[in-house]
Amino acid sequence: MNKILITGGAGYIGSILTHKLLQNPKNFVTVVDRLDFGLDSISILLNNNNFKIIKSDIRSLSNYLIDLQQADCIVHLAGLVGFPICDANPYEAKSINVQATQNIVNASKSIQKFIFASTGSVYGMMDKICSEIHLPRPTTLYGKSKLEGENIVKKIQGTSLRFATVCGVSYRMRDDLLINNFCKQAAQDNCITLFEENFYRTFIDVSDAVNSIIYAMNNWNNFKNEVFNVGDEKNNFTKREVAEMIKKKKESITLFSSNYSSDPDLRNYKVDYSKLYLTKFKSDIQISHSVNVLLNYYSKKLK
Repeated sequence: MNKILITGGAGYIGSILTHKLLQNPKNFVTVVDRLDFGLDSISILLNNNNFKIIKSDIRSLSNYLIDLQQADCIVHLAGLVGFPICDANPYEAKSINVQATQNIVNASKSIQKFIFASTGSVYGMMDKICSEIHLPRPTTLYGKSKLEGENIVKKIQGTSLRFATVCGVSYRMRDDLLINNFCKQAAQDNCITLFEENFYRTFIDVSDAVNSIIYAMNNWNNFKNEVFNVGDEKNNFTKREVAEMIKKKKESITLFSSNYSSDPDLRNYKVDYSKLYLTKFKSDIQISHSVNVLLNYYSKKLK
């Protein structure tokens, strides 16, 4: 039996990961989650004998210490995600994203696989194609806290996955993610408002993000003690290009350009994924497909 502990296992990425891992009867999955958004994302799993849920803030290590130390693999997804919530809650950003990560690492064992969910936000403002050899210069508290987490995890030879901007439908939806938000605007308001429309981002469907975590587990020798950008170069787009992609699928929408807001992350770059390609991992889902699924999802929510 493979024992896997997932912090944040009821969340946007975590809920899909939990469901997928439990499709294999050889896996026993323990989820640690505050359940701020309830149990709906994983409620169907409660009768699964290979599943355990611990309702806890990850800062309360004693609530799940034994389960943590008994796990063969730890997937650390829990955290304050995104610059707005981190800027609004700087103490929590440090105590959750940094100190709790340090405590979990201190309690883990060298024989355990440790996978840490990081972000391309650690790069900050770059005038080049970003690869893992470039020195990160995060500009936000969110990016800085995630980079600190990476450095902590490296001490136990764990792996950090710097995810591209994630999109797509999940058991626990997030409407704030860029493509998700654009599709929601298109479905519900019949328009999309753009700011910094020529800034580049790289995107990855949430299902591919989950697949990369499972791939890292199953190919640990290639991932141990490494940092990887996780995404695909074919999914490098400007915000305007994403909006135009959505408009092709829903021609009635109007695109508005605005200077009203800006992105404190200052992210305007393309990302190099050649290191990930060498592991033979591939993202399977085109962003155009993610857009189709999202438009269908948000349209049905109106009915």
